[in-house]
Amino acid sequence: MRIGPYRHRVQILSRTQGLDDFSAPLPDGWQVIATVWAAIEPLKRGHEFFAGDQTQSVATYDIRMRYRADLTTDMHIQHNGIYYNIDAVLQDNRCRETIARCHVYSFEQYDQEEPDTTTTEDVTTEDVTTEDVTTEDVTTTEEEPEGW
Repeated sequence: MRIGPYRHRVQILSRTQGLDDFSAPLPDGWQVIATVWAAIEPLKRGHEFFAGDQTQSVATYDIRMRYRADLTTDMHIQHNGIYYNIDAVLQDNRCRETIARCHVYSFEQYDQEEPDTTTTEDVTTEDVTTEDVTTEDVTTTEEEPEGW
């Protein structure tokens, strides 16, 4: 097997879901299963479509790596900040190579930079003292009727 095409360092990610102390499900996360060398080959097909009043495009890739028996379609492959969704896992007959047929969605909403939610500001309130207001300070402009 020639290793020349395997020049991209990719991470294989698997979805994790745990339980908290009260047995309630935690939010889904992604865990790095392995970091491997791979060849990323774009296929000559892709398409654009409209969904939710936005133009969206899909590109298809073949990601070739050394044989892995644990790769499934529930996983993602990450390379340089791009997450590839695995559509199919193809194995060769001699168990030398695994091909992951992947696609990448390009949404307009994902092209925007996400806000940084890691830093929080501590907002403190100052004690506000109220001054005593006497009835002498209050003046009325209306005249009171005689029966009051």
